[in-house]
Amino acid sequence: MLSDPEYNAAQSIANRALPGQTGLVVALEKTRYAGSPTALTTGILPGWGIDRAMRLGADAVMMLILYHPDAGELTECLERLTVDVIDECQRADQAQFLEPVSYNIDQEID
Repeated sequence: MLSDPEYNAAQSIANRALPGQTGLVVALEKTRYAGSPTALTTGILPGWGIDRAMRLGADAVMMLILYHPDAGELTECLERLTVDVIDECQRADQAQFLEPVSYNIDQEID
């Protein structure tokens, strides 16, 4: 089950809503994205990370990124963030999923 740490990951465990044999995948990224189509940002939730997801009991972590190869400097930042997350997951022996979502750079995002 994919769960959001801000809204229901800990609650689903505490309330025993997540059966013990069900895998838990916890998101890492902020759920709100800000910026123009050439400057959309994705980041790790403040105070959250792979180590906290593991302590919660996550079987894997997932990060969604809004990605466009022509977004300039932000493309480089997202690529660095992605590599950093992958490296940290490998060091922690934690499974990870990456969900890149492309978008039209010429159209405003709501």
